[in-house]
Amino acid sequence: MSGDTLISPQVTVRLLRHLTTPPPRPARTGAARLTDRELQITRLVARGHTNAEIATILFISPGTVKNHIAGIQNKLGTRNRVDIAAWAWESGIMTS
Repeated sequence: MSGDTLISPQVTVRLLRHLTTPPPRPARTGAARLTDRELQITRLVARGHTNAEIATILFISPGTVKNHIAGIQNKLGTRNRVDIAAWAWESGIMTS
């Protein structure tokens, strides 16, 4: 809508997995501020799941997932799901 190109979450995950990155570093301070539920949702976003899929997996409503994602974006200073996924892989929380 704002002129950005849309990339499917599944393609984004595949791209992130194939990028050569330095060894995982300890999670940035943002991870310390995320709740356990927000960390769960962050990991699922990083794996390419949609809000509806996350809601089903965690037995919560899609609206609750959306609210959590907004909170995660706010805490991490990210703009969108792709930034959340990139942060998750770069910070090392996907290996913990």
